[in-house]
Amino acid sequence: MNYSVEKLSSLIDAKLIGNNKANISFVLTDSRSLCFPEETVFFALKSERNDGHHFIPELYRRGVRNFVVQ
Repeated sequence: MNYSVEKLSSLIDAKLIGNNKANISFVLTDSRSLCFPEETVFFALKSERNDGHHFIPELYRRGVRNFVVQ
């Protein structure tokens, strides 16, 4: 399924920051599984063992431009 960033932000009731007009085809929660960075949104999840926010700089360097953060 393919969603615009605007549609995705409205679906999850999130504040949209920036003006990226990307279409999202892939949801990523594990930074090791990145395949199509320009079509990916990364959900930076926190758990008892890890914090996805630590992986944002690396994913940005690899081309991801869409993130859901706390």
